[in-house]
This record gives sequence, C-alpha cells and structure tokens, in this order.
Amino acid sequence: MNNLDQDKDLVPLGDNNIPKQEDGRQDNLKVDNILNPWAADSLLWTKIFLASCVIGISIDPLFLYIPIVDDDRKCIEKDHNMVIVALVLRSLTDFSYVFHICFRLHTALKMSKKLHQSIFKKFPWSYLLTDLLSILPLPQVIILMYFSKITGSKSLTARKFINLILLLQYVPRIFRVYLSTKELAKNFDTLIGRLWVRGGFLFFFYIIFGHVFGAFWYFYSIYRETACWHHACEYYGPKECTLGPFDCHLGSNHPIKNLTKLNQFCPISPPNPEIFNFGIFSGAIESRIVNKTDFPQKFTRSFWWGLKNLSSFGSNLDTSSNVQENLFAILISILGLLLFLYLIGNLQV
Repeated sequence: MNNLDQDKDLVPLGDNNIPKQEDGRQDNLKVDNILNPWAADSLLWTKIFLASCVIGISIDPLFLYIPIVDDDRKCIEKDHNMVIVALVLRSLTDFSYVFHICFRLHTALKMSKKLHQSIFKKFPWSYLLTDLLSILPLPQVIILMYFSKITGSKSLTARKFINLILLLQYVPRIFRVYLSTKELAKNFDTLIGRLWVRGGFLFFFYIIFGHVFGAFWYFYSIYRETACWHHACEYYGPKECTLGPFDCHLGSNHPIKNLTKLNQFCPISPPNPEIFNFGIFSGAIESRIVNKTDFPQKFTRSFWWGLKNLSSFGSNLDTSSNVQENLFAILISILGLLLFLYLIGNLQV
C-alpha cells in the first residue's frame, strides 16, 4: 500500500493541474491591469481616447488665431467668433480627459477594495499627473484674460512669460499622445502592425507640428508688428506717445496720437528692413493675413508656412536680430531634423 501511495505521488500531474500556476499568474496580471488601468488591454477605449487627444492638440493652436490687427486704428482686437469656437471645442476635449481620469480612478478604487490590494503601489501616478497637466486651461486664461499683456508696451517680461507658457502647454499633451500610441502598439502582435502605428504617430506629429508652428508664426507676427509700434512710441517720445496697450477696446485712448507716424516708422507694403526688420514674420504682415477675420484664408497660409519650413529644417528662414525670433527658427530646424531621424530609424527596423 505504501508503494502504491508512493506511486500515486509519482504520477505526473494532469493537464488540469498545470494551468493552476498559469491561472495564478494570469490572475496576478489581471490584478495589475485592474489596479493599473492605463496598462489594461482596452483597445477600443485606447483608440477613442487617442482620437480625443489628437483632436485636443489640434484645437489648442486655434487660440493663437484670436488676435487680429486693425490696420486702420493701429490696434489689436479679438475675433469673437474664433473665441467661441475655440472655447467650445477645447471644453469638449477637456471633458474626455476628465472622464478618462474619473473612470479609471473609480474602476481602480472599486476593484482594489474587492481584491484587498492597495492602489498606491500599482497605480501609474505619473500618467495621472500627465493627464492633469494636459487639462490645465492655460490657453484660455492667457489669451482671453491677459489680452492686454499681449498688446501692452509696459511689460516685456510678461510677454516672454506668456510665450513660454503657451509652448510648455504642449509638452504634457503631446506626451499623452505618445503614451496612448505606445499602448495601442502593444495590441498588435506583428511587427508590421507596430510599424503602422509608429508611422501613423510620426505622420501625426509632422502634421501637428506644422499646424502649431504656423499658428505661432501668425501669433508672433502680431507681436512683431506691435513691437514696431512700441519702438515708434519710444522714438517719438512722450509728446506723441503715452505708454499703454494697443487694445482696440480702449477707444480714443490710443498710445500714439498721430497714427500716420506709425505707417512711416513701420512700413508694411513693402516692408523696409533698414527702418524695422520684421524678419521671418514679414510675409504674414505684408500679406495682411493678421488683419483678416477670414479664418480659412489665414489658417491655410499659416499651416502651409509651418509645413514648408518644417520639411526644409528651417533652412529658408531669413531672420532678423531678434532673439525670440531666432530661437523660434532654431526650434523649427531642430524638430524638423528630429522627425526626419525618427523616420529613418523606423524604416531601418
């Protein structure tokens, strides 16, 4: 009997017993996926959220098209139709971020209680921080509430700070698109499928950077024109100019008393670099797209400018001596080169 019992102990385990260890491992993976919902195998939701992220990044540059130059009164005003469109679209995309965060947190907290496991060790808090930074309403606050700072002549530091904030806004949002694309690529078992995802990711970044650079080109063109007005104000002195914002809502309280002197100091058609060099923004100022409320016209012109210079690595840009302008051109050149190197690297895989 003892031998029989020993033989029974030596009998190989059946197929029904082997998967128990594997089932245990799968249960652990399920637990990890529940507590770490960003890593869960949710292909449909990943696609939906990725699409909302892409739309959100595409909408942000629309805020840069809100300012318009009134060439007759030499002041800056808002395109109110553009304000409404940009705010509504941005609010809709922000709602998708909020829903994503709340749904994932609720699911993780609920399942962690059932499984009696802590959420703090498994939950990807860095992903959550990225999502929270992505929904900060920085463009809305800066463009709409600090409009006088954009057109003002008193605070150059404030204008530089606004530039920095507008650029930094894209870092967490673009990083979120990268994370979502990376999650989507994991759902493809074949190398060709992953390459298609990477190729789509690269194409999206090429288009979106062209869109962003074109919008900033339009926005900075208004900066440069108002900068020329500020120089004219300093040149003519306090008798002809009182320092203040070039805001059309001020009515008759315009800083320059004689507007014809602005045309002499800031010639546009054609521009005179010897008097004031608008640099790479002379095309937008001379073509008067900064004076138009026709959004399709100024958008397509700006978008084409961004794609063209991104493709040529900014080699055709003829800049002035302005530091911010040169940094902007350097950024275009570097990002164009990085996108090209990224494409070559993917083709060699």
